[in-house]
Amino acid sequence: MERAENPLIPGLETKGKTAEECRVAMTTTLEIDFPATLLLHARDAASLSERSRFLLALKYFELGELSSGQAAQMCGLGRVQFLEAAARCGVPATELTGDELKQEFGDA
Repeated sequence: MERAENPLIPGLETKGKTAEECRVAMTTTLEIDFPATLLLHARDAASLSERSRFLLALKYFELGELSSGQAAQMCGLGRVQFLEAAARCGVPATELTGDELKQEFGDA
């Protein structure tokens, strides 16, 4: 089989998988050092981990690098739950321009 480069991570072999198959199958664990003072704002390390996963997913969603479904899956929420939590944090589900809003909803 011919080696194919992963379209998401240059240099990583895809073994014949499509970009979508790579996206779905590709998960990894990231270990991050953080200041111990963050534990003062959390009940325990597990709640800090949960909050950190949500905030990271939220930021990637806000940047447009994850869909709402991907972000929700990343932090263990349903898509609607994630979008509601995002709104509470001031991150809109979509960012439509004035023209796009007029097109979507008319001049009502």
